[in-house]
Amino acid sequence: MPFFITVFIILFVLWLHLFCNVSQEKCKAAIQIIINILSASAKNPITICSLDTIPHDPQTMIGRANLDVYKQFSNSDPCYKELFFKKKIYQGEKDIGDLENYTQPPHIPPTLITTPCCVFISQSILTWVKWLLSRPETEKEINDWIQVNHELKNQGYYADIQHGNNLTKTTWTNRPNLFNLRVSLFVDWFNPCGNKISCKLESTGFLAFLCLNLPPSLWNKLSHMCIAGITPGP
Repeated sequence: MPFFITVFIILFVLWLHLFCNVSQEKCKAAIQIIINILSASAKNPITICSLDTIPHDPQTMIGRANLDVYKQFSNSDPCYKELFFKKKIYQGEKDIGDLENYTQPPHIPPTLITTPCCVFISQSILTWVKWLLSRPETEKEINDWIQVNHELKNQGYYADIQHGNNLTKTTWTNRPNLFNLRVSLFVDWFNPCGNKISCKLESTGFLAFLCLNLPPSLWNKLSHMCIAGITPGP
């Protein structure tokens, strides 16, 4: 039995690290948690009988964990404000359609929908552009990437937005600057209650602007992004 437990732990941790992209530090914490669970079970074998009480779905587990509500800062008091407002929509018989198969009017429960308490939080993109261009290395990064794209184009490779017709054939009414900066809106959705669990009712969108004149390796770096807002805001 100890051999099979060891193999199980090895396979489980490998699955976390290789397939779920869990870091080595978090895998170490998972190993220690498993060891603590096995140690507690060995001291109290009666706990094995309570396995049926363990929830089999992640959402129920998270609900029973009684996690702390949102805090703006780690040392601040929770605001106890819901990310979404819940609203009921009542339907009538006409919304159901053909009622010939019913001996009596059916019971139509209301539909529960959620509305974000805050739709968008924004900041000035002009402030970010001025800050980005004030960095001493930004101009060099843009010029170096322009040179790389020229060399790729001469070799017959078309792999960047700077090779596209929409950019090369764009005519400016008023030439804004020598760089002709292009930005793209990037949106990524995540669950504020947990990184690995999908949750439609509590989904938060992260909105950011990326400067397409920079090398692609720098687009998703926080040092080069404009965090435009979060929807819905906390």
